[in-house]
Amino acid sequence: MRVKVYYAGDKPCIQEVAIAISEEIKSSSIPLPPSYPPENLALAFIGTQAKGKKPDQRALEFIRMLDKKRVESAALFCTSSAKDGACLDVLRAALTERGIKVIDETLICNGKGMFGGKMPTPEDIAAAKDFTNKYIADFTGQP
Repeated sequence: MRVKVYYAGDKPCIQEVAIAISEEIKSSSIPLPPSYPPENLALAFIGTQAKGKKPDQRALEFIRMLDKKRVESAALFCTSSAKDGACLDVLRAALTERGIKVIDETLICNGKGMFGGKMPTPEDIAAAKDFTNKYIADFTGQP
């Protein structure tokens, strides 16, 4: 089974976090929308740039084409100028509705928004790596 990283947002902050996660799983991060839907993934890290309390629409569109055959489990992350993870609640509900198991813990990093914010800090990147390593062994058999 495979693990992939997908992210939605036009700010470089979400891309930085996605790259940090993908480096830990030794894979590439894929901006949404992807050119083709995933198949047979054990775990998908799905990230979004928060737009207020809502996720990027591309993340929701991506989730709407998923089912348990495409993605078994999901881990959610976001960048938010307010460090608020309300947008992840929307993604969690959409994934649960599709029958996909969602890991309870989420990752929320600093992000630039329309009215300010900042780029992810070194602590955010370290937290992204820790978040990834906490779950990756369960899905790949890697230590």
